[in-house]
Amino acid sequence: MMRNTVTHVSWKAGILILVFFSLFLGACTDFDLDPIFWTLANEVALEDDKGFEDSVTVFRVVSDGANYYAAANQVYYRPEDESADWQGVDPPEPGALCNTIEYYSITSNIVAGFYDSLSGDGLGLWKLLDGATSSWQQVSDVQGNLTNTDRYVLIKEVNNKLFIATDSKSLFYSSDQDNFYPVIFDETLNFAVTDITGDPAGPTYYVATGYKIFTGTAASVTRDNDAVLDTGAPYAGIYFAGQKGASGTVYASSRDGILYTYDVAATAWATSGVDSIEADGDTVPFTQFLEIDPAGSTSDIFVGTAGYGYYVLPAGDITASVVVTNRSPNYNISEMYKGVILSFYKEPGAADNPIFACTVGSGLWRADYLAGAWVWKQE
Repeated sequence: MMRNTVTHVSWKAGILILVFFSLFLGACTDFDLDPIFWTLANEVALEDDKGFEDSVTVFRVVSDGANYYAAANQVYYRPEDESADWQGVDPPEPGALCNTIEYYSITSNIVAGFYDSLSGDGLGLWKLLDGATSSWQQVSDVQGNLTNTDRYVLIKEVNNKLFIATDSKSLFYSSDQDNFYPVIFDETLNFAVTDITGDPAGPTYYVATGYKIFTGTAASVTRDNDAVLDTGAPYAGIYFAGQKGASGTVYASSRDGILYTYDVAATAWATSGVDSIEADGDTVPFTQFLEIDPAGSTSDIFVGTAGYGYYVLPAGDITASVVVTNRSPNYNISEMYKGVILSFYKEPGAADNPIFACTVGSGLWRADYLAGAWVWKQE
């Protein structure tokens, strides 16, 4: 009788376990409830799948149309067709580290800024001559404005011009990668340039540096007196979204939890609100922007943060009450939910092209658009 009782109890317990397990899995088929089980059910893994180290800091990702490139102290690349995992590109000199990279469409070159790992001194501008498998060649500025000891904080193409910002608070531009000219500011800069954007339909550029935004041509810019931050933390990112409004809208982010827009047609600035946007009881320090579908009539915009993942601005809306409800990704992906996102990258073209997020100490993340949602996993 004892054996029969044990068997009977075990059988009933087994049924209860199966029922509970089935209900548990059923409850986890909703991506909003638990993305881990959602992705498992849809055969998408959240763990590494492309061989990129989890704990590195990634500054920027770009593409030349055949390969993705990542600046993560070393330069890494992998084919876009996923035929191989990430591989390192040997630096131009022993001990050279890379913190900024760009693909310049005019010359079809990958260009990068390196600095010495021991002294911290800049090592100038370098280019890959023929894709990922080629060697680096130093770029010599014919005009002599850039030197081989410059350390760069930003290399970025905007409207077919290549801009380079240095830690010595200078900004240069080139139309051919061989001749660089200084961007003239109407006042002395107290901070290095953090970001630059431009209106594709015209010659106007917007430069974020410290507590100020400057506007003008590639050759010279003047301070926008209506965009000066009196208190709080400085500007971090700036982005021109051409599809929002008849003449476009400029987005600016600050480290003090406030977002800004500039209506080009109305020549007026607006803010997300008087008070800073908060998360977990703290002010959210915003970083860089990414427009999901620049070619669409409307588009969501992502804005990164330093320690709180990223926020989605639905159709570009920066209203604080809207923004605070759109912190992403799901909290279960803790490395990103509480992560520092330095920048995003999304190759132009289809609205569902993958998105890359570059983090501090949490590696490189990629989002694929699956079943109506962006699903993140580490590279």
